[in-house]
Amino acid sequence: MYITVFGEFQNEKVEKFYLERLKKLTIEQRWLIVVGMRQVAVDMVRSQIREEHPDWDKTQINLEATRRIMEAHGTTFRPTRRALPRP
Repeated sequence: MYITVFGEFQNEKVEKFYLERLKKLTIEQRWLIVVGMRQVAVDMVRSQIREEHPDWDKTQINLEATRRIMEAHGTTFRPTRRALPRP
């Protein structure tokens, strides 16, 4: 296994092929990859929250996911009254 900052590859030749393919992508294609990866990460956080709190509704799950993601980036999240679920 050949490990680099770009990932794990079978060998240097495979890594070189991968990097050459990345260089050929347009900005839009690269951005779509980033957006897709972000969505996978957010979905994973929401899934974990659903497992921890099966009784929570979608709004509570989304607020907690937002809080966790922002906290992971060093930002404090305090929902506004408008964002809080109504009893």
